[in-house]
Amino acid sequence: MDSNFWVANASPLILLNKAESLHLLPKMSESVVIPSGVTREIGAKKDGMYLLEELKKYDRFQIKEDVDVPSDIMAWDLGVGETQVLVYGKRYSADRVVLDDLEGRRCAKVLGVATIGTLGLVARAKKIGILNQAGPVIERLCQHGLYATDELINWILNQVGE
Repeated sequence: MDSNFWVANASPLILLNKAESLHLLPKMSESVVIPSGVTREIGAKKDGMYLLEELKKYDRFQIKEDVDVPSDIMAWDLGVGETQVLVYGKRYSADRVVLDDLEGRRCAKVLGVATIGTLGLVARAKKIGILNQAGPVIERLCQHGLYATDELINWILNQVGE
């Protein structure tokens, strides 16, 4: 694995693609691993095949075969995608796993795996200068199904100076 890599789950990839912001993710890491379990989840969604084709346009996205799941992660009874993201994140010491699922994030915390959610990714992109404004991206994400309270969105926008 690359020295700086993230592992991405389906929902952030789907949301970023719908919000026309998929390009942010490969700009933030040397490589982004996407386990096969995640691609199967994406492929089963409406317009999923389109997203899978979009992922191929970026050389930093790397689709990897699923790996054996240790019992400490299996015990969380998460979805296939979340499980594989966490296994990759833990086994290969990923810098971040990109995960919105609350239970998956709780598992990551117990495992000592650093996480970032879709909103956090947008905020970080603004802070490091990849985005000029986070607000329009967050608005598009919400229009396409990202659930976040107004309080959380306002807090994030305040954190990035908007």
